[in-house]
Amino acid sequence: MRYDFEQCAVQSRGTYCTAVRVTLSCVDSIHNVMNVSYFSFVLHRKGSVWETLREVDFRLSRRARIGITAVGLTRLFAAASHLDVVKLHRCVQVDDSVFRTISATCPRLRHLELGACDAITDEAVAGIAQLKNLVSLGLNETQLTDEGCAFLARGCSKQSLRELNVSKCRVTDTGLCEIIASCPGLVTLLFGGCHGVTSQTRNRLRPARHGYHAWTVY
Repeated sequence: MRYDFEQCAVQSRGTYCTAVRVTLSCVDSIHNVMNVSYFSFVLHRKGSVWETLREVDFRLSRRARIGITAVGLTRLFAAASHLDVVKLHRCVQVDDSVFRTISATCPRLRHLELGACDAITDEAVAGIAQLKNLVSLGLNETQLTDEGCAFLARGCSKQSLRELNVSKCRVTDTGLCEIIASCPGLVTLLFGGCHGVTSQTRNRLRPARHGYHAWTVY
């Protein structure tokens, strides 16, 4: 397991204020995983200031698909309310409960990636859609359906969203076309491997507005 702490500490009148990016990459055996609640405790013990934490990147290998829990991540979000970037990958114990109130706990969040977090469903998207500053969202390989797309199309994030990845999800033309019509700033849309999507969605994309898109048509 590798931990990367990128920080810039400035001392002012005996107090250290620290800007921190935390990266946790599990690349070894399944026995080397760690619960976020413990990881949060270790980070706190290292003297960082929660209010300055801006980015969290937890990427788990296929052999280490346990260890990041919903309880631990919920505690982390509650303590680090100024997060701008959250990247989770293969965190299969992270479920919808973490994101029900994400707009209240992390209102500044701009980039959220939940790739291969396969316990995530439309219920989580309902909370994520209330993030007013969300610029990019990765929901690839989750349980997203057209209902989740509707939440995004009608939520607060529709005005700020510019990049969306729903590859290998159970979405159809109905859901994606609603997003395309409702998100005026959307320029990147990835929907490869979505068996319910046809050329109908591709035809709705406007080359002048949607700068990059990738798809698989069935």
